[in-house]
Amino acid sequence: MAKALFIIFLIITSFTNAQKSLKKRFLGLYEGEIPAYKINTGSQFIDVSSTPISLVLKKNEFVFKVGRNEMTGTYSWIKKDNKTIQIEFLRPEDETKEIVTLTKKTKQILREGVFPQPKATLKKSKRKR
Repeated sequence: MAKALFIIFLIITSFTNAQKSLKKRFLGLYEGEIPAYKINTGSQFIDVSSTPISLVLKKNEFVFKVGRNEMTGTYSWIKKDNKTIQIEFLRPEDETKEIVTLTKKTKQILREGVFPQPKATLKKSKRKR
């Protein structure tokens, strides 16, 4: 009996964690730019120019665009405190996870770049998408 209750508890908590959407004021379009950087190939350095980046947060999904590449998937917040929210994105195409930090007061998102990309700051746009 105790095992059955424990299993039911685990199932219920996993469903509630999967449905952690953000408050309406944090949903919308965030835009920024990945700064230019260099890649060391071992024999030479390759310059990579700056690239526009945008993120649309919807109620239960996201649209992430880097340059001409566009990815969609689901998200949930994994850590929340008074000043920030850490959001985890799951991309179904390659099943990779990416974590960004949303600052509540300024409504900015800090994206840690995938090596060797530098960090990028995305600001909430006034226009709707």
